[in-house]
Amino acid sequence: MMLLSEYREVTTCYGFRSAQRQLSTKAHQCFQEFLKDDAHLSARAQPFATQLLDNTQGVAGFPGVRVAPGRSALEQNLAEIVIHTTAVLQCINQMTVCEPLRLLMDNPTALMVRL
Repeated sequence: MMLLSEYREVTTCYGFRSAQRQLSTKAHQCFQEFLKDDAHLSARAQPFATQLLDNTQGVAGFPGVRVAPGRSALEQNLAEIVIHTTAVLQCINQMTVCEPLRLLMDNPTALMVRL
């Protein structure tokens, strides 16, 4: 739930053009300190939480999930589905039927089919 809350309350701030609606530097630093504490998130979820804080999720081959001003509703909704799925997959154990989805989440370019 924390990853989803972080996405909704922090990452989506990158989509606003107005500086008043964007995350302040002080708030960003507070979140960084919070995420450094190992008691809040698993070691597996911490890198994703940091990506959400910095809006760098998807850099490894799927930048369409980053939040940016002026994106269409369709693009934003698809990005939200990917983020929500990723957050759920962060919580599963390995060796489940969802393992291929988790692998896709971790490295989308590794599973791309080249034509």
